[in-house]
Amino acid sequence: MRILDKYLAIMFIANLIAAICIFFSLYIIIDLFSHLDEILKNGLNLVALRTYYFAFMPKIFVEIAPIASLLSIVYTLSRLNKTNEIIAMRSSGLSIWQINKVVLICGLAISCLIFFINEKVVPNSQYKLLEIKAKEMDKKSARLREQPIKNTAIYGLDNRLFFLSLFDPKNNSLSGIVVLEQDENQNVLSKIVASRGEFKEGRWIFYDCITYKYSKNNELEGEPSYVTAKVMDFKDTPLDIRKQQLQISYMNIKQLKDYRVRLSSSNALKILRGFDIEIQKRLAFPLSTVILMFLSIPISLSLRKKGQIIFSLGVSMGLAFLYYVLNSISIAFGKEGYLPIIISAWLANGLFFVVGWLLSRNLP
Repeated sequence: MRILDKYLAIMFIANLIAAICIFFSLYIIIDLFSHLDEILKNGLNLVALRTYYFAFMPKIFVEIAPIASLLSIVYTLSRLNKTNEIIAMRSSGLSIWQINKVVLICGLAISCLIFFINEKVVPNSQYKLLEIKAKEMDKKSARLREQPIKNTAIYGLDNRLFFLSLFDPKNNSLSGIVVLEQDENQNVLSKIVASRGEFKEGRWIFYDCITYKYSKNNELEGEPSYVTAKVMDFKDTPLDIRKQQLQISYMNIKQLKDYRVRLSSSNALKILRGFDIEIQKRLAFPLSTVILMFLSIPISLSLRKKGQIIFSLGVSMGLAFLYYVLNSISIAFGKEGYLPIIISAWLANGLFFVVGWLLSRNLP
């Protein structure tokens, strides 16, 4: 590595660490004060708070790393530009991209790190975070996986939709059960209502079970049938229901794909589309770091006037805000079916890359 590359890399990394530390501190302080009433009410000690925020750190890093990287490169280049060091580098025959090559490589490395943490660390840390909340803040001594699940809906196998008032994982029992069996077009074929159910020897048994049959016109066919106990031919297990505790935002890509495969036969198209967009979003978001850095380079080098560092930092924050707004809008449009899945997840990255490329062409 050239001495110049080492110089730029050290300056960028130093600014990056400072930015991350500042954002970490602000994030924790804001979160701490927003939950101060809960903390005082439950009498949390410093050890519990330290454990809580340590589990929170991977999620915070994933969220702040792109903005911290953006501010770091903007500050680094603006400072070099203000002291005419960029002009000296250009005078030696180096192009803008030769100068910034090492910084962009650092940005790519940060993108890879974000992807790794988001896939391997965040799901476990978020689950741990929920357990801490359940134990410390909600005063529940049992582990989260043993907590009853209330008022949940499950998209099951064989085109079934489950609505459950209560699922108790301790004894694998259900209460307040409604099951809709659908065809490939999501028309209701039958509705099963039961007061309770339990899982025994690999099978579900429903009690006080009433079954309603429907025609293709969604009209009730015949009289409902009632039995005191009925063995159900369902492939869904208590483990599938227990997974409802793990929100989509806490799943990694493999878990999302596995869960999507399990739901693929249900023909719940809107739900499946949401899973597809979430998977593409997990792939696209880490690259936002290097994309925003790429766009910030021509902006940082375009000014050399007094106060340009503050102005450039303001512009970079505006760009970050605009990126997140555009990304949120495109994701929302994609989930509603107004945009194709790939375009929905990658629109912000693609548009900002094109803008950065166009601006870079105007650099001297």
